[in-house]
Amino acid sequence: MYPSIDHGKQAMIPVRFGALQGYICKNLFSPALEKLLENPDLLFQGSDARIVKQMGNTRTVRFSVEEDEFLLKHYLSRGWGQSLLGPFRGSRGRKAMGSAALFASRGVPTPQPIALLEKRELLLSSESYLLFGFHEDLETLYQMNGRLGEERFLNTGLLDQVGRDVLKMHRAGLYHGDLKWSNILVSENNKGIGALVDLDGAGTLGFGRKDKMAMDLSRFLVDLYEILTNRRSGTEMFLRGYLKECGESSGKIMKLLNLVEQKVARKLKEHSRARGHDIRLAPGEITGVLNHPI
Repeated sequence: MYPSIDHGKQAMIPVRFGALQGYICKNLFSPALEKLLENPDLLFQGSDARIVKQMGNTRTVRFSVEEDEFLLKHYLSRGWGQSLLGPFRGSRGRKAMGSAALFASRGVPTPQPIALLEKRELLLSSESYLLFGFHEDLETLYQMNGRLGEERFLNTGLLDQVGRDVLKMHRAGLYHGDLKWSNILVSENNKGIGALVDLDGAGTLGFGRKDKMAMDLSRFLVDLYEILTNRRSGTEMFLRGYLKECGESSGKIMKLLNLVEQKVARKLKEHSRARGHDIRLAPGEITGVLNHPI
């Protein structure tokens, strides 16, 4: 099983700060935290702001309140088109909070959102914020590789166990939707996935199951190809871990790997134009894993 992060059953209370309204865990509601959440945009400003990630229409900042560390993810407005869908879909923050609850209920570890704030204009959700506790003992897979160095990183056996854990997620009927190395938190003290973050595109497998599984596997392998120099060993470790207990026939596995290989090749080609690298996938690099005993 995964090393677990206990979500608990903390009571949420409604809060409102001007145009912002939502919910926060009752036992974390303090005057100091309240003051910061009254105008959360200020946390992203200034030379001392600890911006963790800023991509597209989202940004994440790390901050402290007294002795506690938090991460605040801000989902910026995507325009009126998306806002008009708010009454039907809810804000992106609300959707991600629901995905976190779904993953936790099925035994897939993910940090617990401890507050949701939504900004409304004319009763429509335009922006939203999710607040999480910061876990000091976890780092991204990308960070661990950089800290340990590639040779030591590969020797940990972590890629094999991450592959097994991704299979467990798929067996639980779930997919992540953006399984980049920066969205996988790990710990040197525990093998495998410590937590999955950024569940904005996550959901249940359902219709298009194989395509969604291939999307997760291919997104992981694109990062592997762009981060590691010993790509063949890394790819085999990860896929062997995933396939070892897959339980599918060799024919079905081959179809899945063919789809994964197509997606990886296409994404690497896109990235080569945007990022200026010359990394390419040779035919059979991924499907060739089946040529060796698993």
